[in-house]
Amino acid sequence: MTGTTRAIDAWPAVLAVLCVAASGCGKGAVVDHKSTSLTSIVDTLRSAERLNRSTIEVAIGAPLAQTSENGSFTFFEGHDVTLSDATIGLVDYREPRAGGNATAGALLTLTLTRGCPARAQVEHRYGPLSVAGVPRGRSLDEETQLARPEPWGRLSFGFAERTPTCLTSITFSHDR
Repeated sequence: MTGTTRAIDAWPAVLAVLCVAASGCGKGAVVDHKSTSLTSIVDTLRSAERLNRSTIEVAIGAPLAQTSENGSFTFFEGHDVTLSDATIGLVDYREPRAGGNATAGALLTLTLTRGCPARAQVEHRYGPLSVAGVPRGRSLDEETQLARPEPWGRLSFGFAERTPTCLTSITFSHDR
């Protein structure tokens, strides 16, 4: 990838930052990410020192809505983020509450509903990966999880039994 290509790929994220900074983008406003790839979003979130709602919203170009909370976490969701090569059907984010009793860190799962990033491509780009979870035989939607350690925790890639060569989810699990 050339420096020019990286600069072009960065524009949607830059525009999202400007939108959030200028107006908060308003609930329901979505920055067009049809020219942004899933890899670009994963790399942006992977390089973030700390995962928080704002960082995720800027990276994906869509707002997250709070769905619930408890004594430990606040839960957020986003839906149907269309990218150049995939659609993130569900953005599921759990953020530790300030002053709460969480024993785990932030957790973000991106579930894909369109596109088929190949397992071989994921392993080539993010490897070496180790098996972190296997299906238990209850559903074809259960996933084999391949993971790698990161300075902030663990990055995992899920491949459902239904389509074992296609990426179906990505999880960013931050340490407390």
